[in-house]
Amino acid sequence: MYTGPITLTMDNLKLSDNFVFVNSSSIIPTQRDVVHNKNSKSNIIEHNKKRSLSGGTTKKTVNDLVENKLYPLSDPVVWVMFPSHLNVARHLTGELFEDDGISMDYRRKKNSGVYTNIYARVTPSTISCHVNGKIGNGLSKDVKKTVPSHRRHWFKIIGRVIDKVQHVKCGKTTSLKEIRSLNGTNNNKSTTGYWIDPNEKALYVNCGLQLVEDVDGFDVEVEFVL
Repeated sequence: MYTGPITLTMDNLKLSDNFVFVNSSSIIPTQRDVVHNKNSKSNIIEHNKKRSLSGGTTKKTVNDLVENKLYPLSDPVVWVMFPSHLNVARHLTGELFEDDGISMDYRRKKNSGVYTNIYARVTPSTISCHVNGKIGNGLSKDVKKTVPSHRRHWFKIIGRVIDKVQHVKCGKTTSLKEIRSLNGTNNNKSTTGYWIDPNEKALYVNCGLQLVEDVDGFDVEVEFVL
């Protein structure tokens, strides 16, 4: 955590290294690392989509893609946050917009996509998050039919691994259990729970399946032992 103005010197950087500065009040939506199979159905569809776009997208092309592919939502969506250890309460926010990946409707029409918002309140002993989602009314009925009803949410909390976790709760479920593995990671995205990745110095929380469109939203709470 840095407070400016300040001059930083980065040593021992490789050509492949990149550093990014993020506002500590931001929550960044990302997705898991994915290993792609070039022969998989989804990648063949992606190739056909790019080929059709290069030659001009027709109505038939869009309909064919809609019939063969679900709406391209990140699953799980990984919310990355950088809560500080300040002795005051802070509020963090983030938002995610996902279009259909095919048309240019996101430029021409309002509400042509899936919107997800997250709000968090951070104190020295707790992190409380609220997530809600909405399917834009600018999407056509055919496209709306391809939007999955549920998807998974992960929460990646950077820098709080030195704090002992006392309690984790997600939605209306009971307390989540800690998932332990040899390398500190969890490669099974369907397993709900929380774990610590010592390499990334991050606490992960997997809340499992949640509604994509949920105006009321769901809550996540992490309580630490001070």
